[in-house]
Amino acid sequence: MRVAFLGMGIMGRPMAANLVKAGHEVSIWNRTTGKDLEGLNAIYGVRIKDQPVLAIDKVRYYGDVVAAVAAEDEATAFRALAQIPAGRPLVTYVGRVAHEKNIEFLVKVFVEVRRTVPAAMLVIAGEGPARESLRQMTARLGLERDVHFAGYLDRNTALLDCYAAANVFVFASRTETQGLVLLEAMAQGAPIVSTAELGTRSVLKPDCGALVVEEKLQPFAAAVTRLLQDEGLRNELAERGRTYAKTWSSAVMARRLADLYQSLRVSPGSERVVA
Repeated sequence: MRVAFLGMGIMGRPMAANLVKAGHEVSIWNRTTGKDLEGLNAIYGVRIKDQPVLAIDKVRYYGDVVAAVAAEDEATAFRALAQIPAGRPLVTYVGRVAHEKNIEFLVKVFVEVRRTVPAAMLVIAGEGPARESLRQMTARLGLERDVHFAGYLDRNTALLDCYAAANVFVFASRTETQGLVLLEAMAQGAPIVSTAELGTRSVLKPDCGALVVEEKLQPFAAAVTRLLQDEGLRNELAERGRTYAKTWSSAVMARRLADLYQSLRVSPGSERVVA
């Protein structure tokens, strides 16, 4: 993967060093950072070029760090810039970090999953009032190095990479009116383990690319573990999910709405129907 940092601030320096050490090509986007480069190379023992990288595909925002990324693999982009080793299986939640989203249950599930897949990491992407209590929970469980709080991610760039990096996307909210994050995850090829409550029932249909389970610790953990250990099943669900998500695209939904209006039109001379 090739990464060009747009300037080099305090947060970007260790991140750039980690990327270089992981074998990625890193450069600085402008010519005003020569002294920064000298210090960076001296401190971290790495060699970073002072020239732009060509063929930049996307710009990514990670907190205060802005980087232009040239990478075909969006999953690699997220892992590299979030400093997550390539070999760690990711169990990912995306959404508002609120108590009603039932993320504490997902943390408990993750504890069970790690009994079989100890290298797994839980990624929690989003902001909300439950974040601090979840941090305290993970600390009590000794999971500080195994749970990554990604915070807010730009939904047009870094969030897509986060979905793509997920080996398993998990969801157990009890309050969804629809659950659009499930469709977003499917569109990015993330295999899903989820409960089906309220609005999510309208999304989680047969052959949608998800394993639907009850909100019970052991069955949910078993489904996540099964996916982490079965690459073939993950690929199968990912492909189903991508196909299914297309049936919910804005163009398809607009066509369905237009067809509904067309079916409700009253032809000349016919009786007017009032709901």
